[in-house]
Amino acid sequence: MFYQMLKGRRVCLSAAIVVQVVLFLFSIVFLPVPNKKVEAAVFSDLNGHWAAAEICAAAEAGYIHGYPDRSFRPEREITRAEFASIINNFYGFEMPSNPAGYGDVRENDWYFSEVSKATAAGYFNGYPGGVFRPAAEITRQEAAGVLGKMLLGEEIAGEEGLLKFNDAAQIGAWAKPAVAGLVARDLFAGYPDSTFRPRRAVTRAEAAVLLLKVEKYLQERLAGCYLEVKGEHVNKRTGPGESFAVLGQVEQKEVYEAISFCNGWFKVGGLEGDGAEGWIAGWLLQEHDAPLPAPPPPPVPPEKPVENLDLAIEVLPGERALTVSLCAGEDAEYRWEKEEETNKLKIFVTGIKPLAASQKIPVGQAGLEQIVSRPAAGENGDGRAEVEFEFIREPVPVVYSVEEKPGRLLVVVPHQLLEVEIEESGDLVRAYLQATVPLDYRAFVLYGPRRIVIDLPNLVLNPVLKDWKTEFDLPFLRSLRLGQFQPEVARLVADLNGAASYQVTPGVSSHALILEFGKATVRGKRVCLDPGHGGTDPGAVGPSGLREKDVNLPIALCAAKLLRAAGMEVIMTREDDRYVDLTSRAEIANNCGADVFVSIHADAVLNKPTVGGTSTYTYSIRQKAEREHLSRLLQAELVAALGRQDRGVFDKNFAVLRETKMPAALVEVAYISNPEEEKLLADEAFQQRAAGALAQAIKRFFLE
Repeated sequence: MFYQMLKGRRVCLSAAIVVQVVLFLFSIVFLPVPNKKVEAAVFSDLNGHWAAAEICAAAEAGYIHGYPDRSFRPEREITRAEFASIINNFYGFEMPSNPAGYGDVRENDWYFSEVSKATAAGYFNGYPGGVFRPAAEITRQEAAGVLGKMLLGEEIAGEEGLLKFNDAAQIGAWAKPAVAGLVARDLFAGYPDSTFRPRRAVTRAEAAVLLLKVEKYLQERLAGCYLEVKGEHVNKRTGPGESFAVLGQVEQKEVYEAISFCNGWFKVGGLEGDGAEGWIAGWLLQEHDAPLPAPPPPPVPPEKPVENLDLAIEVLPGERALTVSLCAGEDAEYRWEKEEETNKLKIFVTGIKPLAASQKIPVGQAGLEQIVSRPAAGENGDGRAEVEFEFIREPVPVVYSVEEKPGRLLVVVPHQLLEVEIEESGDLVRAYLQATVPLDYRAFVLYGPRRIVIDLPNLVLNPVLKDWKTEFDLPFLRSLRLGQFQPEVARLVADLNGAASYQVTPGVSSHALILEFGKATVRGKRVCLDPGHGGTDPGAVGPSGLREKDVNLPIALCAAKLLRAAGMEVIMTREDDRYVDLTSRAEIANNCGADVFVSIHADAVLNKPTVGGTSTYTYSIRQKAEREHLSRLLQAELVAALGRQDRGVFDKNFAVLRETKMPAALVEVAYISNPEEEKLLADEAFQQRAAGALAQAIKRFFLE
């Protein structure tokens, strides 16, 4: 593997990172500058900046540009999509054959191609639920995870113990190895106060510094590195992944010069063959310090007539299982044997024409590694085929079934959860889940008794996990248990002793999830606040002309300040007087992966100025228990803080509640159509009390 064989090596990098920042349709898009350097920019806003020298060097090299007004805006935070674009331009990736399939990435979005390239290259993953969150700001620990996967891979395993930052405990378990590995190699740095600040967003200045460090690192790692092809007929592609187009094939013993590296793949230059640059999987290459003499050309085998095979093998991926169909006609007979020790399945087919040759079908899906068919002679000299299925054995053997149908045989491999590993560290419990397919999940809380539920759709439990349960002696967690909730849904339940927090993050591979359970906390929780109306939509208007949009925004901004002070991350659907349609408000919450959504409004009843009070709305078709709990807390805190009539909690099919995927509620703070309450809504002290009540209710939602 590259991670072992390149330790201490130096590498040559000819790829350049070229990034041009332009303002387009109010979005910042990174575009490549074609094959030329640009003159160093004299930016107007870098005087005394800590990274001024690095930014100018990156600009002189043509890696990153400023804005039309000659500013660089070094402290502007960048998004996940923008960060992906920078990396793609660094490597010069082309569009893959299968574009990104995320619910929040559309073909007409500027970042569609960038997300597609990043996903195909394997260095950037989406989130469970089929979203990428392109507009979310990328945090320092997320950027470390991306760079660690690109450059270091498995080389950093076990290095998380080297972290010496004062806030190392705040770094997610999934990111710690990458952070430690990058810091140890001077690719990422902390702050002068010995903190890393993992949840802080990456700025343009930090991105420029990272570009230069990555370039230098690859130059040193790959200098004088030559790669010998180990496999036969190995594909050379336009990018580091099987989703990129095939440029051609290289042959065993051919030697190429290493140019770049990404996520286990090498970009090579041609010393032999067609001479074209391309990407080859690292596990099919052997590293050498110098070019090897070219091997003699292989003999050309004589042409053989191709006989028609009498056995059709078809691999059929499905939503819940992988099915392999063997079809050999109505006269064929099937017999099969299971080899428990090797977890192989051998199927013998008789009554067919002899096979012309052996055939290997790489599968690499759902726990089935490959299928090999071989010609064999039957007992009476008739045609016979032997078909061998090779399944994975680690961490446990996958299960499958064999079903005989008229004229064919089916081997069905259900998508399955293979393993759950538990790690207990003080007041934190981590559960590492591994399956045979990429894991999706749905998480929610149930009350009476209170428990956290993680549903894993389209998945069955491997037999080794039947009746799996682990008990704990912790103030917040009593036990973790697994069950087959429905035939197509596996369920993990955390039985709680008290209030608890939980977090679900992707594992190192797409087939893994990391679940973290700990003491109830608000730190790191993501809240989306939605000040109702705005821009051309004034909302309701009071007797004196007070507009609802001008009340909702200051309450939301004040609540956001309080929540951030408590350690929460707050996303606003609007932070000024602009119009945002209802669908977009829900999309903002969904795309950022908010834990809670609260929409803030003031109520009104035409021709009934005496009606007043506070009310809260929910839509309990999904996450019923959690949404009702949130709504009751919001209503109770608002009524206690504002002293208005308690009008209650209602279930309503509002668009912002119907379309949001997390616990959500809509509050009507008071009636702007009531003259008395209109005056209160206009009062700054009243607005601050309302904001405090909202913040307190949201904190209670996470802590109780």
